[in-house]
Amino acid sequence: MRIYHASLTLRTLLHYCKLYPEKRINVLKSFGMLDYELLGFCKDHRSKMGSLIFDSGTWTLNNAKYDVAARINLPAYKDYISTLAHYFDFYFNFDSVFSDDTDEINYQNQLAMEEAGLMPVPVVHDVDRDEIDYYIDKGYTTVALGSKQNSNPDVLARAFEKFSSAGIRVHLFGNMKFSSITDFPIWSCDTTAWAQRGLWGFIYYWNPHRPDLDQTDKIYMEEYMDITKKYRFMYSNYEYRLDLDEYLYNDLKITTSDLYGPDGAFYKGLANLHFYVELEQTVTQIHRKKGFDTE
Repeated sequence: MRIYHASLTLRTLLHYCKLYPEKRINVLKSFGMLDYELLGFCKDHRSKMGSLIFDSGTWTLNNAKYDVAARINLPAYKDYISTLAHYFDFYFNFDSVFSDDTDEINYQNQLAMEEAGLMPVPVVHDVDRDEIDYYIDKGYTTVALGSKQNSNPDVLARAFEKFSSAGIRVHLFGNMKFSSITDFPIWSCDTTAWAQRGLWGFIYYWNPHRPDLDQTDKIYMEEYMDITKKYRFMYSNYEYRLDLDEYLYNDLKITTSDLYGPDGAFYKGLANLHFYVELEQTVTQIHRKKGFDTE
């Protein structure tokens, strides 16, 4: 099972690679978030990563607070990926419409890219219509599930009943819930949580003292205290704070002063990245025990 890290910066990648040169992080870059670092990922530092994939940016197209259609559109994406496709292990269709009954528009985009000699991974947005059956019948080996319905376990169950019987690898967009990625044979998924949670003042810790299958603790570092919110774990009175501090230093050479210092967001992001790199291995082991073929 693979967890792809979106919004990853070269600084974070290179810092982590110095700590763990043997590990290979999986990375997702997006047409919706292009920056000057992309070629650094594609060329200069490609050997430091595991898998590198490319997203069409349609989530940004549908969710940006300002109009981005002038730069995020099918012709622009098709031209861009035609030049850079060889750098990526796979890339996704331009699934521009997220609402119900979108299969025709998104499918036409899929065909337009294929007619241009490209082979994007199709993205399903309506589990209960004909999209899944169509892609199975056409022999696609990898299909992505769009984010709108993915939080519903019943929807995921219906989707994977079809996908698993056909031997199709599934990339899951927009859902990193532990039960979702362990209860179903997810081949890959992606997350920006390593960065976002750090910016919001949280770090993730896999707490070995917890008896549950999911041993995740999300600890609020109390930098921007809002007394109207109550978080389950606060750093100041966290029961396993000494264990957490020891883990951060032993694994990442991070101290408390790093987390609260001027570069605090970077170090919290680094801690969260490490959490997800380790989580990928944990989920893979759970999949093995369940007999899921997701490697």
